[in-house]
Amino acid sequence: MGFSKSSFPKHGWIRCSRCLPEIEKQLFLGSGNPPPWKIEKPNGSWGTSNPLIIVLGFSRGSNQKSTLPYDEIVFAGMRTQLTKILQKLQLLDKSDFVGNRINAEETLFHFGSLFRCSVSMRDRKKSDYSKSGGGILEKFVKAKENDLIAENCINQHLGSIPERTKLVVMLNSCSKYQVTCEFLRSW
Repeated sequence: MGFSKSSFPKHGWIRCSRCLPEIEKQLFLGSGNPPPWKIEKPNGSWGTSNPLIIVLGFSRGSNQKSTLPYDEIVFAGMRTQLTKILQKLQLLDKSDFVGNRINAEETLFHFGSLFRCSVSMRDRKKSDYSKSGGGILEKFVKAKENDLIAENCINQHLGSIPERTKLVVMLNSCSKYQVTCEFLRSW
């Protein structure tokens, strides 16, 4: 399933079977027992499908539980900091809050993740998988066993940025979000 150059995924859960069959909820990647990486469905998309501004995190983390009401999932636990960032960039008014923009009626912003499935890395100390810390973003993109997953996800969900889009804000995965902005077209 591809997207036209004039739209992004619609607000809601994204059905995708590009990396793992529709009925599968998780996939383990890499060699070792247990494998170093895990990706988990479901995938989500928030806001407009024809955005002026795209705001992306790395992947749906531990705070962004699929058991929350849908509009409360994306950037859960980070919305105050994200609001400050968008206000500093003059993308939100001082009186606005990012949570007010995360809904199906939003017309300016699209919110989501670079990797739409949740990515977790094996934490040997905890004997479990973790969705944050330890340089997970940098390690995930450097690990050769993840190349196909990364390519599939980016091509499927970010490959056709709408003509209307002027700016992509990519948030770093460190504890205090850092921002990389890419101006796609002149304002």
